[in-house]
Amino acid sequence: MSPEELANPALMSEDLSNAEAKCPRVQRLSLESGVSEKDVALFVAEFEAMRQVTTNLRCICLILISSFTSRTIAFLLDLFVVLY
Repeated sequence: MSPEELANPALMSEDLSNAEAKCPRVQRLSLESGVSEKDVALFVAEFEAMRQVTTNLRCICLILISSFTSRTIAFLLDLFVVLY
């Protein structure tokens, strides 16, 4: 991936959504990595789906955390560090 694509992965998703351009970023990445365009497109789609899920989870967590006590928050942060 180019430095621009690494800094802004949404560019790859935009490339897939623009059918008229025939996905030049996907084609280039496919050639450079030696995998099929279909595999690159599937990876980008899965990445975008996971990004959306984690964004939604972050919002849900913020709502839940706002009702927790400081002791509960400290426990959850410790647990998160252990898990990840």
